[in-house]
Amino acid sequence: MVKKYFLKYACSTLTKEELATTVSEKLGIEFEKGSGGSLGYRFGELAESISIFDHYNAYDDFWAEENFKHCPVLLTASCTQGKNVEKAAKAQFLQDKFATIPELVEIRVQIL
Repeated sequence: MVKKYFLKYACSTLTKEELATTVSEKLGIEFEKGSGGSLGYRFGELAESISIFDHYNAYDDFWAEENFKHCPVLLTASCTQGKNVEKAAKAQFLQDKFATIPELVEIRVQIL
C-alpha cells in the first residue's frame, strides 16, 4: 500500500518570518514567499512541501485548527513521493528536527 505522510504544527510565539528563519537554519533550506503571504519550500530533497502560514483566514473567517486558536502560525509538511521507506525516513527526520524547536507544538501526524 502506498503511504503519504502529513505533519502539522502550531506556533504561538514566533512570526511566520521568525519561524521560517529557525526552520531554515535547522534544515538548511530556503523558504520562498507564496500566495496569501505564506512561506514555502517545494519539491526538495527533504519533502514535497513545507509551508508556514497564518492560522486564521480573515477572508473566510476560519481557523484551521479550532483547538489551537492561541497559535497564530501553522507549519505543515508533506512527504508523498518515492518509496514508502523513503517517505517514512523523510517524515521521521522532519519530526526529529521540528522537535528541537521549542516554539512548535505538534498538532498531528497523518499517514494515509
